[in-house]
This record gives sequence, structure tokens and C-alpha cells, in this order.
Amino acid sequence: MNYEQTRRPITTSAISNAPQRSPNYSRKDIENLQLAAEEWHERADAEMTRREALEVELTRAKSENAKLLNEIKALREAEATQMQDLEKKREILFGLSHMLQDLALKAYEDAQQVTRVAEYLQPGSNPRMSSHSKRNP
Repeated sequence: MNYEQTRRPITTSAISNAPQRSPNYSRKDIENLQLAAEEWHERADAEMTRREALEVELTRAKSENAKLLNEIKALREAEATQMQDLEKKREILFGLSHMLQDLALKAYEDAQQVTRVAEYLQPGSNPRMSSHSKRNP
């Protein structure tokens, strides 16, 4: 906002012409009014300078805030992508775990069969007495 446009200038010309229009003002009163007007003018200028500095600071803060919000958004998107990747990897590991369990069970069953066959093939073994034949008479 441009405060220069909204501020009304304080003029002393009307005050200096006042004794001609109204004899009630003394020269001392006029000088005091002029000094007061100058003081208020200086205060208004100082306030305007302070406001403009605050506006610049506010604009800078808003810009920094927008940058930070963009960084946060990018970080959240990266986090979401990483979470999706981790979920996919977890699903793959879960599937591999089940496959390994199935393979281990199959290997155990195969080892049991090999053991039975080895017992059956041993010289002097009685095939009818083996554990395999006990199950299937």
C-alpha cells in the first residue's frame, strides 16, 4: 500500500495567513501551530517509513513461508513415494517368505521320502516292515 497517496499534507500557508483573516491569533500561537504541524509531519513520515519497512519485512516473510510450504509439500510427496516403495518391497518380501516356507516344507517332505527309500534299499531290510509299508498295508 502506498501511504504517500493516502496521507494528507499538512500545510502551514493557511495558518500563516490566519492573522489576516482572524485577529484572534497571536504570532506566538501561529509559530506554535507551525512547530506542532512540523512535528506531526515528522512523526507521520517516521511512521510511514516504519510501516514501509514492516511491509517489506512482511513480504519477505510471506515469500519465505511460501518457499517453506513448497519444500514441505515436496518432502511429503517424497515420503509418500518412499512409503509406496516400502509397501511394495514388504509385499515382495512377504511373498518370498511364503515361497521359502513352501520350499522348506517340500524339501523336508522330499528328505523324508529319501530316508524311506534309503531304508527300503538297505541290504537285509524287510520292505514289509518299513515305516512306509506300515502306513500302507
